[in-house]
Amino acid sequence: MAPSVLIQASVMLATLGAILLLCFSLFFPGRLAHMLRYEMPEPHNHTFSVRVERLLSLLSLMGVVWSGASVFQIDVCGLLR
Repeated sequence: MAPSVLIQASVMLATLGAILLLCFSLFFPGRLAHMLRYEMPEPHNHTFSVRVERLLSLLSLMGVVWSGASVFQIDVCGLLR
């Protein structure tokens, strides 16, 4: 394989991995909180935390997709070959 194709493939795989992790945090916030050992003593704070976490995950998801799309728009740098 050409080095430029290898670089593009690795960027795409890293982007897809980050997208999958962010989607996991969007759809399963309870499991994520359990994995991170996050506990809230008050129930209304838990609802607020889940909403903020989902909003920040969506914001991060847009950033990851935006930065990952650069692999299709910009040529691979000649210095990385």
